Amino acid sequence: MSERIGYARCSPDKQDLTAQREILLSLDVPEDRIHLDHGPTGTRPGHAPGQRRLVPP
Repeated sequence: MSERIGYARCSPDKQDLTAQREILLSLDVPEDRIHLDHGPTGTRPGHAPGQRRLVPP
């Protein structure tokens, strides 16, 4: 089985990544393979730092 990767993001207003992170961990995504973005990251795909780490250059 291949190793899983995970991505979660939320806006800055009263939102928290904890629940999303816990769900990814429960799905056997290794902690070092979970990429998170919090706050304004733009609306275009690929402009969030965590999302950019998922796509090879």
